[in-house]
Order: sequence, then structure tokens, then C-alpha cells
Amino acid sequence: MSQDSQPWKERREVRVPAGSCGVAGAGIMGSGIAETVAASGAFERVVLQDIDPDQLERATTRIAANLDSLTERGKLDAAERDRTLARIRTATDFGALADCSFAIEAVPESFEIKAEVLRAISAAVSPEAMIATNTSAIPVTRLAGCVERPERFLGMHFMNPAPQMKGLELVRGLRTSAATRAAALELGARFGKRIACSKDRAGFTINRILLPMLNDAIAGLDAGLGSIGLADRYVKSDESGPRHPMGPFMLADLIGLDTVAHTLAGLAAELDDAFAPAALLLRLTRQGAHGRKSGGGFYLWPRNRPPRPNPLVDELAAEKSRDDGVALGRRAWLTMANEALKVVGEGTSTVADTDCGCLYCLNHPVGIFAALDRMGENEALAALERCEQEFGRAYKPAPLLRRMVEAGFGGRTAGAGAYRWQGNEMLETNAVLQEYTLAPVP
Repeated sequence: MSQDSQPWKERREVRVPAGSCGVAGAGIMGSGIAETVAASGAFERVVLQDIDPDQLERATTRIAANLDSLTERGKLDAAERDRTLARIRTATDFGALADCSFAIEAVPESFEIKAEVLRAISAAVSPEAMIATNTSAIPVTRLAGCVERPERFLGMHFMNPAPQMKGLELVRGLRTSAATRAAALELGARFGKRIACSKDRAGFTINRILLPMLNDAIAGLDAGLGSIGLADRYVKSDESGPRHPMGPFMLADLIGLDTVAHTLAGLAAELDDAFAPAALLLRLTRQGAHGRKSGGGFYLWPRNRPPRPNPLVDELAAEKSRDDGVALGRRAWLTMANEALKVVGEGTSTVADTDCGCLYCLNHPVGIFAALDRMGENEALAALERCEQEFGRAYKPAPLLRRMVEAGFGGRTAGAGAYRWQGNEMLETNAVLQEYTLAPVP
């Protein structure tokens, strides 16, 4: 578990919720969270609530099927499967959450929907109960205005699919007490998660660094800088690439192009117009191409057959592809690294927490800062400067990157960058850099 970067002054007795846990929303995320909590044994009961009884039926069927699959593969014994299922109850009424000492909101990523559900949860549970939102991008402090006791409210962003993904992003709002945050850290550990902490800015850390990479790849495709297949292959499997689990276009399809566009628009409104959705992304979503869930996005997703590039993309792209996947994939990765540097430089997260998020929330083979050290901060700075000269100020290197190079923190070959190095062995985070970047969020 990563350590928090902020020396919070408030110290109170930590009381970790016990007894019953409520999960409001029985979609893919909600059912996955309910399964995760039930399987952990951290609570005696898990109440999965949704106003739609059909949604609840689908959720319980999905949970049972997931547990059956684990049992068939020898990863879960039959007795534990039965105990996990026995812990889960379903309900359509928010009143069923009354006895829950901890409740998680897991409804669609819309402020209006989340606000309505959070008000209902807050009215149902006791004053001592702790409430969390599973938002992936909406500021926690804004949502805290929808609950009666904001000091007992925070963000716990589970990754999808929640039972399989090891990472959990924890976000403390301005009103969240230190005791609530400490209890959430303990609960996350009991759920079996590796926790990445982030301060309360739109997108937090995970989406803040991931979505600009996807958006940049889409914009580059629209400008004819490369092709879908070659760019994805570079990012996923090229020896000189970052070796992510999948390339940006396939990942965007799996997330949902409408979801990517919606979240980017929220980041642009909250942070900067540079986050605005790429034009090609908007053209595709207007055509109903939302990714795998709609049958087509950047790829076509025929049932029981491998995906293949969607010809609609070529029709909608402004420029014809030059078929250079390396240039397109490398620029997108540099965009992600540059955003991570901004996140740490402004104090939203730390090097350790950001890399924890990359490893366990995004399943990357190494953290973005470990990868940056291996590339060399000098090379990254030069590459971003070339991008800025060719493509514009969106690629202006983060101030922290310049400071690191000026300080001689050039990465692995220099012996220090974001981490301290001895030869090819990464030793620890760079304490000088950590102290320099521990700035409060304005």
C-alpha cells in the first residue's frame, strides 16, 4: 500500500465500519464491487440495492457465474463460493441500507444521477455510517454536498472488473476527515486492493493521465500520423514500446467511446480546454460507434470473432493514415508521461501513488515514472520539445520535467530520476524530488 503524501494534521481514533455494507447500483461496477466486498469477508452482509429488479436479477446471475468460473478453475473452493453468495442480499428500496455502516454509490457517471442516489443513501443510513462514491472523474468535494455528513464521505474508485483488478484509487475531499480516510485505507486493504491515493481534482490521477493518452492517439489518427493496428501493436508488443496490456484504440473501445468523450468533456470544463475530446472521437460517437458495447468503434466487434479495424474510421478521419504506428504510439505515451509529471508537480499525487495506479489500476508492467527513468528524462524532454515544435503547445514539457533535468535527475543512467537507481536496479523513490513536490492543492 502506498503512503499518503500529505502529513495530515488531524489525528483521531480509526473506527473501521463493520456489520453490513451497502452497494447502490447493480450494474457491472456495482455487482463487481458487491462481489469483491462479499468475497473479502470484511462485512457479514452486503446489501446490493437497485431500483430496477431486473437489474438486480442480472447482477446476482453475473456474480454467481463469476464465482462458479473461479471454482471450476480451482481458484476458489466450493465452500467459500457458497459463503460469498450467502453474504449478498438484494433490495429495491434504499431503506434496506439503514443498518449499513458503510455504503458505496456505484451508479452511472452523471452528477445528477449520483447526486440523487447519494441523497437517498445519506437519508437512509445512520449518522455514524461512512459513504463512498465510486466516481472515476467527478470531484468528490462537489458530490459531498449531496450527503448530510461530508466529513464521513470520500471517493473509492474501483477498477473494472472490480473482482479481478487489484487497484483502488482513494480520493479525500476537502471535507473528508482524517479518520474517514484512515478507515477507507484499512477497508481497501481488507478488500485485497493496492491503494493509490489522489487529491480531489477532476479525473483524480488514473483518468487524468490515461484519457489524454487515448485522446492524443485519436487526434493523431485523425491527422494521418498512423494506423489503428500498428499504433496498438507498438504500445502493446513492440520491444521499444511501453508494453501496455493493450493499445489506446482497443482500450478506448473497451471503455466505451461515449464514456471517454463524456469524461474528457468533464475534464476540459474543470481543468483546461486541452482535454476537450478529439474531433474524430466526437464524429464516431455521433454515428453511434461507441466501441465494443455497440459492436463497433475503432474496431468492429463481431460476436465470437476477433475484432478488426472499423472502415467507418477511415471514412470519418480528416487525413489518410501514413501507417507509422511507432510515431503515433510514442507521441500518445509521451502525452501520458507529461500529464503524470503535471499531476505530481502540482501535488495531486506522488510518484509512488501514480506508479501504484499504473501497476494495479491500469495493469501496466511498470509505473509511468519507472518507465520515464528508463527512457531518461533528458530524452523525454527532447522528444516533447520536438512534439511541441511540430504539433503545438499542447506538448509543452511539464515544468517538473525541466526542473528534474536541470537538477541532474536524468533517470536510470544518471543514478537518479523519479527513483534512485543502482545500475539497472530501482532502489527507492527520490526523496529530494518527493520533498520538492509535496505542495498543497491550490
